[in-house]
Amino acid sequence: MTVSDNKDTYSFVYPFGWQEVVIEGQDKVYKDIIEPVESIAETLIQKVLAPPNQKTALIDASEHEVYGKTYYQFEFTAQPRNYTHCFQW
Repeated sequence: MTVSDNKDTYSFVYPFGWQEVVIEGQDKVYKDIIEPVESIAETLIQKVLAPPNQKTALIDASEHEVYGKTYYQFEFTAQPRNYTHCFQW
C-alpha cells in the first residue's frame, strides 16, 4: 500500500496487514495488526531496502528533526552468500 502527501512532499509504502492509527501531533502512524511486535525498521530493511534473500541485521535507528520535520535514519548490514555489506540509510 502506498501513502502520498503532496502538501508535505512525502510518500511511503507500508506492508499488507498494517493499519493506520491516529496519534495526536503525528501526520501518519501505522501499526502491524498481524505481528504487533514486529519492528518497522527491520521490516523496512528486509522488504524494501535490502536485496531479497539476504540476511539483514539492524545496527542502529535514530530520528532527527530538520525545519520542523522528523527524519529517520537506519544503519544495517545485509549479508549475501559470500560477503557482508554495511549500509546507512
